[in-house]
Amino acid sequence: MKNEIEKFIKKGPASLRKAVIECIKYNVLQKNPEYTSVGLYPSRRGTIKFYKIKEGHWKAVGRNHKGDYTQPWYNTGECEFIYNPASHEAKKNIEEKNMSDEFEKTTDPKEQAFLNAVHQRKVVMDALKNGTLSCLPGENGIADTKPAVNLVNGTFYHGSNMLYLKEIQKQNGYPTAEFVTIEQIQKAQQDNPEIAIRKGQHGVNLNVSELNEKTGEWENKQFKLFNVAQTVKPQALKEWVEQKLQENLQEKLEYGRSQYGSNYELPVPKQKGPGPEINCTSTDPEKYLGQYLAAVSMGGTFKASPEQSLDFSQKMESAMFEKVLTSQKTGELVSNPFSLSKISNAASNHCVEVMKEIGKEIRMANKEQKQEQKQEQKQSRSL
Repeated sequence: MKNEIEKFIKKGPASLRKAVIECIKYNVLQKNPEYTSVGLYPSRRGTIKFYKIKEGHWKAVGRNHKGDYTQPWYNTGECEFIYNPASHEAKKNIEEKNMSDEFEKTTDPKEQAFLNAVHQRKVVMDALKNGTLSCLPGENGIADTKPAVNLVNGTFYHGSNMLYLKEIQKQNGYPTAEFVTIEQIQKAQQDNPEIAIRKGQHGVNLNVSELNEKTGEWENKQFKLFNVAQTVKPQALKEWVEQKLQENLQEKLEYGRSQYGSNYELPVPKQKGPGPEINCTSTDPEKYLGQYLAAVSMGGTFKASPEQSLDFSQKMESAMFEKVLTSQKTGELVSNPFSLSKISNAASNHCVEVMKEIGKEIRMANKEQKQEQKQEQKQSRSL
């Protein structure tokens, strides 16, 4: 590498700049992948100077357009240079890639679950501080209750997974929160080879606990999701899903007619009306999220005041980072990395209670409406 740099130096300033950049690429990109977002300020924004401080060591000093030296410094061993701070978006992408790579390196389900829990908590915490978490109300006082869903089977992602996927959607600017697994993409490719994940795209890892019916024990399972927008042809994927749905309905129809005669028809799905409007009545994390998740599940709206939102955010942060465990290494109290999952599970239980209560209220209202209609019919007949 040293000889290559010497060759560039002899060719003049332009080549010198290229030499240092090559040095940076070699040292940073090869030895320190976490520093992939490095660079030098372009000449139109200020001067760049390079100094040979000792054999094999180089220093790049640049001024930005305000005349301030950029910070901080990093020494990679062979090339010392100024780090050009990455944008928030670039930094976020790097962190997600590193977490994804670290996740894929380990095959231990427990370690994978731990890494995923830590990463999810960080993403949700950052969104909570930035005010972008989907359960927080917008300027109109209404939260985003559009679900995160699996495009192929229609499954709603719930709890902390839902909050995480909605934030991933917002961070990357995806039009929808529709996701697919890599296995579903591979199955679609069998019918349409053009359906594929775009090159360079990274999926998100989810960890779930499933009951093993044979052993009766809960097991950790991991899977990777990609947003529909990360595919080469999103519309082709959606058309394939619709085609499979129609084929499935046709199979059910043919089976029904084989059992009940040629006049059998599939039941007509009930048309869903607008969901209920749920107003926040508690800022406790479990109950606040439970009410929000109920609104998502029922296709309704969730309203909360700015004061309620702020109080919930503060309580949520405290709950996620409450120091309740003793570190085996230091003996100090530390937070539980699975705290978000614990809050999410409690919120899901409260969600069920809220939905039952709302369902009961709806049935009572419908019953009263029917009674009123019957009363009106009797009065009209008597006339």
